[in-house]
Amino acid sequence: MRGLLQPGNKDILLNLGAINYVYSFGIGALARFFTMASNQDGQMKILNLNKKLQKLFAITKLLMVFDSYEDEQKASGVVFWVKRPLPGSP
Repeated sequence: MRGLLQPGNKDILLNLGAINYVYSFGIGALARFFTMASNQDGQMKILNLNKKLQKLFAITKLLMVFDSYEDEQKASGVVFWVKRPLPGSP
């Protein structure tokens, strides 16, 4: 994802609808990419967290960091989608 955060691609909507679990490496990667986007005056939003990931994000306090949406219409203003699996996801 590092290559995605370039001039013109500073806002990301990460669709986690097909992801069942994220290991600690993936959580760290999410935090790093959030920081990288923020440092470029961008934003990173999460879409389609299932119940298991909602619980994981709540435990790790990531729900306090990321804006999370169930509907892409409500996540308006984001210009780039990431549909590839995250590092650290099975």
